[in-house]
Amino acid sequence: MTHRLHLFDTPASLAATVTSFFVEGYNAGGNLLIIAKPKHRAAILSALQTAGFFPQDSSGRQRLVALDAAEILDRITEDGAIDGARFNGCFAPLVNQLAATGKLWIYGEVVELLAEQQDFVGAVRLEELWNGLAAQCPFTLLCGYSSSHFAPSTCRSALCDICGRHTHSAATNADTLGEWLLGTHTTHHSPLKG
Repeated sequence: MTHRLHLFDTPASLAATVTSFFVEGYNAGGNLLIIAKPKHRAAILSALQTAGFFPQDSSGRQRLVALDAAEILDRITEDGAIDGARFNGCFAPLVNQLAATGKLWIYGEVVELLAEQQDFVGAVRLEELWNGLAAQCPFTLLCGYSSSHFAPSTCRSALCDICGRHTHSAATNADTLGEWLLGTHTTHHSPLKG
């Protein structure tokens, strides 16, 4: 399992990173699952279309599923907290179905919604649930977080905790704040081994 974290400074940086991630997955014969905010989902789908991506293969097999992050957050939350049973009920069947016909590449930003609300405990819980699901059905997962959520000094330990639930943490050269945060504030975390 590969579980990547990307800190982004702008929606354009996010769209470029996710498009590159999905083109890699598509070219490897994988199916794609996007769980994003409407604005980000539209930018990603537009960039994929520009890159020549086709959501169905020549046999008509659907290779792309796009979901709304806010709707998913509502489905997996109970009494204001991420619920493991609801998460598994929502994602286990879908992930197993998509992974059964090829490799699966997932981009998710439900954690981004949690970070927007400063619910870093919820974000860590969700990252752990994804890791548990990946142990049962392998996939490649990319999680996107806005760098600005971690700019306040009070949020730096949360970034370390979240990075520790991933096999890789990165930002591009265009993500100046993200690079700075990862370079100066996460050196003591131990990333999940992939």
